[in-house]
Amino acid sequence: MDVDLTGLSDDQLIGLLKAGLYEARRRNPGVYAAAEGAMLEETEKVQIQNAAAERESAKLRALERERVAREAEEQVRAEFEANQCEAHRKTQREAVDKAARKMAEKDACEKGWLTRAAELTERKPENISIVVANTSYGRRVMINDGNDRYARTHIVDYYPEKETIKIERGLTSKKIELTVLCAELHEHWKQCMLSGSDYQWEVSYVTTTS
Repeated sequence: MDVDLTGLSDDQLIGLLKAGLYEARRRNPGVYAAAEGAMLEETEKVQIQNAAAERESAKLRALERERVAREAEEQVRAEFEANQCEAHRKTQREAVDKAARKMAEKDACEKGWLTRAAELTERKPENISIVVANTSYGRRVMINDGNDRYARTHIVDYYPEKETIKIERGLTSKKIELTVLCAELHEHWKQCMLSGSDYQWEVSYVTTTS
């Protein structure tokens, strides 16, 4: 039997339930037991429904926690990877900058030797070469015209082991300076071939000889 109780207030509904139980108990124990069982069954249904609702709510809360945690992990991972990429790029930039500085320093050093040799031999640095090598005649430091490592004639030919130097005619007044330069080249380089034509020169040198 379906009875519409929606119009009753909470107090009226509770009063009705009490009255029903009282009437069932007054009639006979069997009716009272059936009425009480029905109420307990309804109570159990409500408890089951509440428990199911709580489980579903807990499940939804757990899913939401997992979603929030996953998003947080993804954000942390993305930030970490971005930082790693930036650190890698920074390391690469620093390595490139370091290599560029080292190359610039090396070029400046080598151009410095060529410039000194050019000034003393009265030539343009792009037109000479410096060779430091161990030859069949012993260790030698040579300043040559052009960029031929094996040139037969030399502007300067220095033998550090014998401490002797051969200088092109016309440069004898520079013998001391050229000897000092060659001795420094001997100390600085185990062996080398510095060709002035391999470098960029911004200064226009004025020479007194061809």
